[in-house]
Amino acid sequence: MSPAKKPRVHLHELDPRAVALTMVGVLTAIFMGALDQTIVATAMPAIVRSLNGFNSYAGVVSAYLIASTVALPIGGKLSDVYGRKRLLIAGMLWFTAASVLCGVAGSMVQLIVFRAVKGLGAGLMQAAATTTIADLYPPARRGRAIGLLSTVSILASVVGPVLGGYLADGPGWRYVFLINLPVGLVGAAVAWRYFPRIHRAKVEDFRIDWWGTLTLAFGVVPVLLALQDLGEKAGWDGFTLALLAFGAVSIGGFFFAEAKAAHPIVPLHAFRDSIIAIGLLNTALSMAAMYGVTLFVPLFMQSVLHTSAQVSGEILLPLTATFGITATATGLLVGRINRYKHLALAGSAIAVLGCLLLAQAGPDTSRFGLLVDSVITGFGLAVCMPIYNIAVQNAAKLQALGVVTSMVYFLRLMAGSVGVAVYGSILAAETPRLGMAPALSHIFYVAAGLIAMILASTFFLKEIPLRRSNAAPAAGDPGSGQR
Repeated sequence: MSPAKKPRVHLHELDPRAVALTMVGVLTAIFMGALDQTIVATAMPAIVRSLNGFNSYAGVVSAYLIASTVALPIGGKLSDVYGRKRLLIAGMLWFTAASVLCGVAGSMVQLIVFRAVKGLGAGLMQAAATTTIADLYPPARRGRAIGLLSTVSILASVVGPVLGGYLADGPGWRYVFLINLPVGLVGAAVAWRYFPRIHRAKVEDFRIDWWGTLTLAFGVVPVLLALQDLGEKAGWDGFTLALLAFGAVSIGGFFFAEAKAAHPIVPLHAFRDSIIAIGLLNTALSMAAMYGVTLFVPLFMQSVLHTSAQVSGEILLPLTATFGITATATGLLVGRINRYKHLALAGSAIAVLGCLLLAQAGPDTSRFGLLVDSVITGFGLAVCMPIYNIAVQNAAKLQALGVVTSMVYFLRLMAGSVGVAVYGSILAAETPRLGMAPALSHIFYVAAGLIAMILASTFFLKEIPLRRSNAAPAAGDPGSGQR
């Protein structure tokens, strides 16, 4: 039977084979999107030499990040209305086509424009992919899939710099982008062939929330630009403050527009649920803390322990393995015991301990000791991070699942950008005055403080039973039915 003639099925009737093969397409989309954030970094010197664009160095990276961040919540809303399959395949093909354009770019201006176009495709693709997991697995069985998603994302961040350097030094920097062509086409083909046609309620009289879209873009773009600028400086200047002020005003306009819109990109009433509010807050804080470990532990090894770049990068491998195995195991355990609050408390407490141990590191610390402290932190975060995702999706109304899930990843990106900016500012301000080791110690203390906030807020996290079927209504939402 051709994909176009497949009968629609309800969420609790999905064929296991179709689910497994659809997950291949989903994880391909997640990997491509995450890889593209890191693979370009090590290829950038070759790119700027080839295109004579040193002054536009940062623009190639920030154009992709900003565009994908803006597109995430929009993609989540569209996937709720038009279906995950359409958005996933369209996003993958868009991303793949834009990758080819990047690979044949003849100037830095063209490359930056094509990277922004690619970022829009990435946002749509990842919004549909992350929410598809919620379609395929009910909350009680979703933990393993979320663990796989987290593992793939972190694996991409580790593989990206290595692969980017290999391609730039070997066949050439253009293959950093062209490598997505076969991967994207195969992933889209798998999704087109095996993605089940899921029954969903039709959204009547849907109209695109243009005011919400515009104010979101005008809010997020200047804020991200300001954070990038702040991360490269030791202090504030008028330009940075002006960007932040403009972004803040636009974000205020976004909230006003969403309160009035008939079909808002982000339904604000969803955040009145304390589980969703705490879950989103903690997923953002945990991502900001995670950046403090993955970005600055290798820097500590190079600058304080004086190891090579290769050795410093290798410390991320056991950290990634620990995170992936633990996140997956946590998801399975949550589904088995149908409880999550105490696990989240234990994980955040362990992560605080690990970060405080990292903050005590100095020139006399051994590589093994630094590795152990990093793994302890990563283990704790891997226990609690998937839990907040599961809790948020379990509490959300089924009709708004795409929006709420996309907000999880939107806030992760925003929190990562804020965290990098704050950490970079601390490093730039304190290294000349105190030295590299004390400056990095202060960064680890900040990360520990963020995780302590997670620990404190988790005490107020309500625990409700996990849905065993996606056909069941969310808690507090009788009759929400199928999508």
